[in-house]
Amino acid sequence: MAALDTTDHGENDCPVRARVSILVALLLAGTGAVVLAANPKPLPLSQRMLRTGDLAGFKPDNPTYVSDPSKWAQKCPDHEADRLRKLGFVAAAGLHLSFAQSGRDGISYVTRFRSAASAAADVTHFVASHPDCTTALELDSFKVTAIPGSHGIAATRSDGEGYDIVFADGVFSYDVGAFTTDPKGPPTRSDVIRAATRLYTRVRGHPARS
Repeated sequence: MAALDTTDHGENDCPVRARVSILVALLLAGTGAVVLAANPKPLPLSQRMLRTGDLAGFKPDNPTYVSDPSKWAQKCPDHEADRLRKLGFVAAAGLHLSFAQSGRDGISYVTRFRSAASAAADVTHFVASHPDCTTALELDSFKVTAIPGSHGIAATRSDGEGYDIVFADGVFSYDVGAFTTDPKGPPTRSDVIRAATRLYTRVRGHPARS
């Protein structure tokens, strides 16, 4: 490939640099690298959950939107609503995903906070409190290298196996999870990792919509 001419040409320099930037972006896209826009557009909660096709074989149901932390709080622990308020809970959305066969389901949750630090703290809390909030016989952690700062948890239960991947990006915390009665059948751990990675790629760096 011929070398790119990046010589300073005075008043015509900006168009040259623009063409170079476009070419570099195209080359990166060809390698499969994640290319972020200079000014990512704000995304609403509705665009921060899994879509049809993200988790193979699963179909999203209608999402639920919540602005009251007491309605979003989980049963374990009892003081969950107070914790969310102190962190600066703004809003949340939840999505259930159904499978053609019984005994399998998935979830996609997103919670918005007032600060990035609170979103990160919410992820830390989930990981730390998970052993006390599950009936799992065994818990195992796993990595999702494509999502910085993420945590993967596999929960082996008497009736099957569940997987959760939690991560934070900006003022949002995310939870992508699934359960199967057959650990060797769908959704596998790899399926959930792939779905979470697709979601992260879509939402990464996009600010909250006012």
